Amino acid sequence: MPTASIVVESKYGNTAKVAEAIAEGYRSSGAGEAKVVPIREADVEEIAKADIILVGSPNHVGGPMRTVRKFIKALGRNDLTGRSVAFFDTYIGKEFGKALRKMESEMAQRNPGAGMISPGLSLRVESMKGPLAEGELDKGVAFGRTLSERAKRG
Repeated sequence: MPTASIVVESKYGNTAKVAEAIAEGYRSSGAGEAKVVPIREADVEEIAKADIILVGSPNHVGGPMRTVRKFIKALGRNDLTGRSVAFFDTYIGKEFGKALRKMESEMAQRNPGAGMISPGLSLRVESMKGPLAEGELDKGVAFGRTLSERAKRG
């Protein structure tokens, strides 16, 4: 069964809630285990062994947080051939997908062998400290289910 590691940076807890929702959706579809790992506790070498790697960040000044950029750089030094990678972000206002696109681009440059399993997910937060907008966590659960179904198909 494919394992999923979900690495997340979350300044006010909103992006961590999204990570948990994705994990819930992944597990509920029966594809395998999904574990959420705060970025400060993430062992890059261990994460690189997961079948599916997800990385999430709040949008910070039009991009991912510095800790996430460093993690992607370190992750990109590993051979991720055959691994599936996806990204997600949380945003306020008109910042939809900005951090997400930068994370995807950075990984594609650093490790073209890593397969993007799915277009990423960008979820809206009402204000800097939250909460997530109505229905956004449901989208996270659905995203997890989608990743699970794709993982089952190989």
